[in-house]
Amino acid sequence: MGFGINEDEYKVMSLASYGKPIFYKKISKIFDKKNFIFSEKYFGFHKRVDQSFSENLIKVLGKPFLSLKNKKNFKQYANIASSTQKILEESINLLVKKTLKEIVNNLEPKYKKYNHKIKSGETFDKILLQRLLPSDISESQVGMYAACYKIGVLMTLFTTAFRLGIEPYFFKHFNS
Repeated sequence: MGFGINEDEYKVMSLASYGKPIFYKKISKIFDKKNFIFSEKYFGFHKRVDQSFSENLIKVLGKPFLSLKNKKNFKQYANIASSTQKILEESINLLVKKTLKEIVNNLEPKYKKYNHKIKSGETFDKILLQRLLPSDISESQVGMYAACYKIGVLMTLFTTAFRLGIEPYFFKHFNS
């Protein structure tokens, strides 16, 4: 759309509510919703710092125009943003459904009827991370995430013990 790279995402999100998803079919060809992957041939942010899109995207959506004061430009931006928002919402919905299905499939058989107690320590966040990260690093990154999570739980337990034990003691003797 021509906005600043890694700066103006909020403008696209705000514009989505003013438009209609009329570019949905065109943009759907760029983004694979089922696998949460976009085609790099339409973007340039991984190759250039001054332009986030490629000539291929211009062929699909037209030349970028930065003046939102022009009503025609505003409507065009709003429609592109609305189309992108719809695809993003559908993509996240599919990703969450896939992940929840995997969680249910990993339940121990005796707990399936209760829908809890996932076997081998699997949690929604770890399964989601495995799906989002590249396959060559996902196992090690999820392992590190799990280790950090355990440290966080211990820190939370220590903090809670401190607040429940030490703080009342000091507050009780503070006024004495």
